[in-house]
Amino acid sequence: MKSQKVWFVTGASKGLGLNLVKELLAQDYSVVATSRTKQALEDEIGNQENF
Repeated sequence: MKSQKVWFVTGASKGLGLNLVKELLAQDYSVVATSRTKQALEDEIGNQENF
């Protein structure tokens, strides 16, 4: 069984963290992300399968 890597990104609702999350999701990586507010992160990223 091949293990899949999961990225953990902090500060993901804006700036570098947000851009990193968007790029990782576009490349089909699984992402766990933190943000000061859940709503800000959901507004930017939405509800994606790998997120």
